[in-house]
Amino acid sequence: MKILDCFSGNLSTWFDKQFAKNNVIKNDIRKGLTLNKQGQIIEIIADYNYNIFRENTIIDEGNFNLIYADPPHLITTSGIMFKTYTDLTAYQLLTIEHDLINMLNNLNDNLSVNGVVLIKWNNKEFPLKPLFKKSKLKLLFGTTNYKKVETYYYIAIKGI
Repeated sequence: MKILDCFSGNLSTWFDKQFAKNNVIKNDIRKGLTLNKQGQIIEIIADYNYNIFRENTIIDEGNFNLIYADPPHLITTSGIMFKTYTDLTAYQLLTIEHDLINMLNNLNDNLSVNGVVLIKWNNKEFPLKPLFKKSKLKLLFGTTNYKKVETYYYIAIKGI
């Protein structure tokens, strides 16, 4: 199985970090960066440093069976939050909406025919769900109740 973590960071969401280090293609624009977060050293672990928001971005020849995307969700931030997670302006090429649609299309274009993408999103001010209609991805299921929910999950497959 070919797996891509688009925004790998320090692999903080992986239960089995060793599995991720050995079996997952990792991408982060901060590749090779080491952060000091309140005395804790955090290493950004990545094989590639592509900006997934740039049009027509293919990572490791694409054709992934599973893509995990936990993109930065803050429009702008600073201090420890910026160091740890970065923000959307660090990636920004055009507008937030256009860049997010580019990201969704790139996720689609990096999927294999039967591939699946899992997107973790945490931004109430800029909803991601309506942008799926403007992208190539086919949204299957995910978070449907938006009351008191901070983190949204979307599962999609390769569309057009």
